[in-house]
Amino acid sequence: MRLLSEKHDIEYWQYSRQANIVYLSTLFSYIIILPLFYFVGNMMIFSINFYTMFITLYVIYLNRKQRYGYASFIFITMVTIVTSMETIAFGLESGFGLFHLNMAILIVYTNWSNRNRFIGVLVQGLIFIASFFYLQVYPPMTIVEPHFVQIFFVMNVILNITAVAHSAYYYENIAKRNRTQLEALAQQDHLTGLPNRLSLNQYLTKTLDKDYKGLGVMMIDIDHFKNINDTYGHLVGDEVLIKMAELLKKGMRDDDLVVRYGGEEFLVIMEMERARFFREKAQRLLELIQSTPFETNQQTLNITVSIGAFYNCCNIDLSLEECIRNADNFLYKAKEQGRNQVVNN
Repeated sequence: MRLLSEKHDIEYWQYSRQANIVYLSTLFSYIIILPLFYFVGNMMIFSINFYTMFITLYVIYLNRKQRYGYASFIFITMVTIVTSMETIAFGLESGFGLFHLNMAILIVYTNWSNRNRFIGVLVQGLIFIASFFYLQVYPPMTIVEPHFVQIFFVMNVILNITAVAHSAYYYENIAKRNRTQLEALAQQDHLTGLPNRLSLNQYLTKTLDKDYKGLGVMMIDIDHFKNINDTYGHLVGDEVLIKMAELLKKGMRDDDLVVRYGGEEFLVIMEMERARFFREKAQRLLELIQSTPFETNQQTLNITVSIGAFYNCCNIDLSLEECIRNADNFLYKAKEQGRNQVVNN
């Protein structure tokens, strides 16, 4: 089961969206810098960059087909070869060697294996070192005016800084997005979609008004749920839990918190001005569940629940944990007294 949907998982954002931006920006940079190669008279580098644009378009096509590893390999190999030739052609001062650093960073974020990523980064470093020592012995293949070298250097610095900064910003957003989604998943019951017990602390700090006029807590337990599992199977039991969650949400206000507390137990927390209103709400909920047929794939079941309902007035200083404990004690009494009833204070 995928934890995150296709449009939000890290594979989609990192290997598809981000990679396409890198490929498209590289294509754009080739278009910008291509005329300069023509003006300096190096037709070999001009031709190589011209055909490289078509290879980049092919890489974009492969990436859209979700062949992420193959696309990134072709792209990084292509840029590495072209960068090496441009460095030898115009010298280190032209700044083309900076792309080896950029490719090393890009390799780290590919979906290659750890071994291949290590080899890729190592190769980038070795090629840059080899180019450096080569140019210490031999002059650049193309001697151009100093202002052209400066133009190359400035453009390459701008392109590399922009690419690295954008990638860092993008990956930071990816990390934040996935962290937020994972936190939400950690506080959600996977079966019913309701908040789970971990969400109670968040409810305390963010939702619950400290100046509430009264707080009602219900502990709800499905009667004879084990018999349902034993008789009809756990899949039917899961269907009952899902439909119970839907029914509880339907019977509550938007501001009320409905939690799957564990197993067949549900917890409801609601702010209520008067105890009488809360008791009436608990009784109506009991009757609603009792009168609602639970349709499953196999048959229709009549479900009842036991409810322990505890109301805490604003002038009684009790923590939420204590209120839940009291509601749980009332639930135990309701089950002792025959189930299908509400016991409250």
